[in-house]
Amino acid sequence: MHVFPATLVVGLLAFSLSGCSSLPDREQVWSRSSEFFSQSAEVLKAQRKRLANFAGSLVTSKDDEARDEEVSALFAQPYIDPLTRYLEERSDDDRFAAQLARVAEERGRRCEEVADTYADRAATLDNLQRMRRGYLYSCPTEVQRFAARVDSGKNTDAKVSRPGSNEKTAQAAKREAQIKNPTTSPVSSASNDQPDTEMEDALSRRQHSDCYLLFTIRNNTQALEACEPLAAAGDAKAQHHMAQLALMGNDTAAAADWARQSAGQKYAPGQLTLGQILQNGQGVAKDPIRAHGLLKSAADQGLAEAAYYTGLSFQNGTGVSANAANAKTYLEQAASSGHIPAYFALAELHESSAPERARYWLDQAARNGSARAQYLLGESYAKGTHGEIDHEAAYVWYSLALLNGHDPAKAGIERQEQLLTSSQLANARSRVEDGINGRWD
Repeated sequence: MHVFPATLVVGLLAFSLSGCSSLPDREQVWSRSSEFFSQSAEVLKAQRKRLANFAGSLVTSKDDEARDEEVSALFAQPYIDPLTRYLEERSDDDRFAAQLARVAEERGRRCEEVADTYADRAATLDNLQRMRRGYLYSCPTEVQRFAARVDSGKNTDAKVSRPGSNEKTAQAAKREAQIKNPTTSPVSSASNDQPDTEMEDALSRRQHSDCYLLFTIRNNTQALEACEPLAAAGDAKAQHHMAQLALMGNDTAAAADWARQSAGQKYAPGQLTLGQILQNGQGVAKDPIRAHGLLKSAADQGLAEAAYYTGLSFQNGTGVSANAANAKTYLEQAASSGHIPAYFALAELHESSAPERARYWLDQAARNGSARAQYLLGESYAKGTHGEIDHEAAYVWYSLALLNGHDPAKAGIERQEQLLTSSQLANARSRVEDGINGRWD
């Protein structure tokens, strides 16, 4: 269920706190549009500040509440591995960005506590094995550091009388290098100068997870550091992230290069990024034909954003012959994932041939919180451009658009109010409140 943004809810609360605890008659203070809009920006700003914390609790969606409850449950239990599994399972889902940042911070704190605990313990193989069993999955860097202490202690003991100490010193040096650069292969404390594949896997898994996580939570500086060695080693997702980070930094040549490498592995987001780069000519010559092929390939793998751009290519004849049926197919594919720009594109596609469908797609975008769609839907009902005129519905959608920050809706509300009876107006305002709370007819 969708819940509208804080600006919308706070706007309505502001009017409620100015003396409107129930639906008023037409003669009452906020029944007049001119008075409804006359409250100054300064007053609204002050009310928003005063109500921010209260309103914030109202606009949290059910999904966000469920995510926060899940995180609270994770924090309530004492183990680290469930936090790591949470991070790995959701590391590339930006809907969880806020929760991911919190869980990553908590995981880091718990790993630091583990490191502090073992810092006070003897650097023995028994303690190392105990630490590995309990914490290698979630805290491989901390385990690796303790292993370096163990190796260092072994080397100190061996220096005076035993041959082979040079080999052990080299082993400790390699382990220290591994701590500084996790892409090098670790060596095992259990055997002389043999690769520690278990440690290697744990460090690699952590580095991949960190790259994806940092990109998702938009910690770009650290994401760049974590992703670059993975991308250079051929990881397609890391290459895509590097391309996006390069675009953010306006390094279009590097972006095109990384995107080309990612797309070359048929990685759908990499194909999408390269397709957009080729369409726009960012750091490369424009190539709309190749761009369309890449976008379509990514769309056929189920990527909603790519389906949207593929639909536009078919709609506009960019890099391919215009084809309304194909445009509709790909745009509907994108819309099925809640892609709001696809709703607008479908409304435009049906504007002339099936205006009632155009209204339907505007309605979908409006219910998903688009202020522009809410305004256009108000216009549609007010003017009858996509079906029957409905002044009450027009008032509702204009009001939601205004409360969602779309100021041009003010004039529409004033016009519709003059056309509604008192009972219609009261019903319309009740529907506005329902819309704010995600309750639709």
